[in-house]
Amino acid sequence: MSHPFGEAESPHEPSQGCELLDPLAFHLESRLNEQADLTVDDQLIAERLADLSVICGQAETAQSVLLGLAELSWSRGDDFLAVYFSLKLV
Repeated sequence: MSHPFGEAESPHEPSQGCELLDPLAFHLESRLNEQADLTVDDQLIAERLADLSVICGQAETAQSVLLGLAELSWSRGDDFLAVYFSLKLV
């Protein structure tokens, strides 16, 4: 598979969306295991993972990812993104 961000952003049939959950989750897990700072691409992948999780009936996953993104944004002093991700939790 190519870079997960490109995969997440490319056009897919609606039935293909849930198949992307595992590759996106694997990419994020790998990045987190590296203990590297998440890049903008990583954050976009995380947001796509959360969006797809809701569509695929995995609301708890979406909630965890969005909460993590909100907390990361707060810790980085990015109030706009922190509020944005917090609102997506609602």
